[in-house]
Amino acid sequence: MQLSNKLSAFSLIELSIIIAVFSVLMTGVLTQYTTGSQKKSVGSTFNRMITVDAALKYYLANKGHLPCPASLTDIKEASTPTVISTYARATDCTAPAPAGIFDKRGVNNIDDNANGDIRIGMVPVRTLGLSDSYAFDDWGRRYTYIVPKQLAVDKTEFDAFAPATTRQLTIEVDPTTDEYDVLTSGDAIYGDQAGEDIAYVLISHGATGAGGFNGNGIEATPSCNVPNHIDDILRNEGRDNENCDHSGKKETANDNMQNMHYLDVAINDSVDFNNDAFFDDYVYWLPYDTAKNIYDAANPSTGGSSGQNNQ
Repeated sequence: MQLSNKLSAFSLIELSIIIAVFSVLMTGVLTQYTTGSQKKSVGSTFNRMITVDAALKYYLANKGHLPCPASLTDIKEASTPTVISTYARATDCTAPAPAGIFDKRGVNNIDDNANGDIRIGMVPVRTLGLSDSYAFDDWGRRYTYIVPKQLAVDKTEFDAFAPATTRQLTIEVDPTTDEYDVLTSGDAIYGDQAGEDIAYVLISHGATGAGGFNGNGIEATPSCNVPNHIDDILRNEGRDNENCDHSGKKETANDNMQNMHYLDVAINDSVDFNNDAFFDDYVYWLPYDTAKNIYDAANPSTGGSSGQNNQ
């Protein structure tokens, strides 16, 4: 109990420090993206993501697991409801996916809303104790929150997660080919090696919003159903589509990666949206071993740290 109290106090202080430090660091990063009002939108979007990330870590430290995503299509109540609204609240990761939730099989790329390993939805800001505004980027669309369901059930399931055999999410940070959904040995990919599991991914779908849902629970236009690779529509290629189709799967004959795959690469929004090199998503992700370190610090009886802190 004493450890928990110390951890809670430290986490609140840490939250303030993280926000302040990252705000300063991001000033330099933002200059390479854009200027003026667009720079303000990017800055606000990053700052909210930093706060959400800190809240997720704080929740993990105190609850022993991550929260399950909320629905992307729930609409905020107009007035004080007579019953507790489900809006911006965590769903049950042991139950079938409700409306506005996407469950996917990370290990074999099969869309399966009944038995998928990965849950995709909205950040459950009310469960995290944040104001509703933190669910949205500065373009008015909800952040997408992706998490392996086993990490978002309870302490027992979190502790039982087997990273060596359960790899489910991958992040590509340096694609080296024009075929962005075909992975090569030269690509810098996190999550394709033992011990490189990912605990969660947060995505702002940028100014175009492709893949994002607005406050009314409606997917943005242009939607992910519109491929941005004009030469090969069926393959649905293009950098931006890799993060916006809510499946992560690469629809090619040469698909050699069976995990849910996302991109965290340099912004390239100066080209036309239909160009396969277009990319305007802002992505934050947490390595599983970092999440496990947080969990272990709050739950010392479950065992030691699982690995190096990568982020």
